Amino acid sequence: MFGIIDPPRDEALAAVSRCQPAGTLVKMITGDHVVTARAIGVQLGIGNGQAALTGSNLEKMDETQLQRMVTIAWQQQKFT
Repeated sequence: MFGIIDPPRDEALAAVSRCQPAGTLVKMITGDHVVTARAIGVQLGIGNGQAALTGSNLEKMDETQLQRMVTIAWQQQKFT
């Protein structure tokens, strides 16, 4: 058994840390597994380590559902 780690790049950490104080709501899109994506989000300071949408989740949403998810994500980041 072995493990590997591919931490976020320093440039990504720096970019997120500059954007957030400026009020920019940072979101991440990745091809990683959802569990990996959550962990990377935590490392970058994006989100709460729980909320994540997969491609298959997005494909099933209509325009109204997608807009609702965007609104919820905006509210969570803005007020928490």
